[in-house]
Amino acid sequence: MRSRARSFFLPLTMGAMVAIVGCGGSAPLPSTTKAREALQKSLETWKAGKPAESLVGEKPSVEVVDFEWKAGKVLTDFSLGEDTPGEGTQTLSATLTIQGESTPKPVQYMVLGIDPVRIFRDEDFRRAMNMDNSPGIPTKPRR
Repeated sequence: MRSRARSFFLPLTMGAMVAIVGCGGSAPLPSTTKAREALQKSLETWKAGKPAESLVGEKPSVEVVDFEWKAGKVLTDFSLGEDTPGEGTQTLSATLTIQGESTPKPVQYMVLGIDPVRIFRDEDFRRAMNMDNSPGIPTKPRR
């Protein structure tokens, strides 16, 4: 039953984010300090081996969408970088060290919302915002 709840949770989060940001509205933004604190806490949680869902019960609630975390990859280290300008989000850079990968990789996280705070890895954010153009199951062309 719990895995059904998790699989249901992600589409709701993505759907809520698309509805808020994608339809011309703008989500409330946390301050840069609050966004950085939420990202720091989420990456510490990942590094500790805990699931992203464990942050939902926090105050404020934090919802994280990161494809590598969801895939079960192990975060061995991270560092937060500079804030960068974002369109409708607080955009923060980080460098992640993933177990089994030879070099750390730079990534960006988009942070929006106040409670819950929603954190999206750059690739997940682009996928959600560009749902009509994201790669999917190949289909036969219509004639």
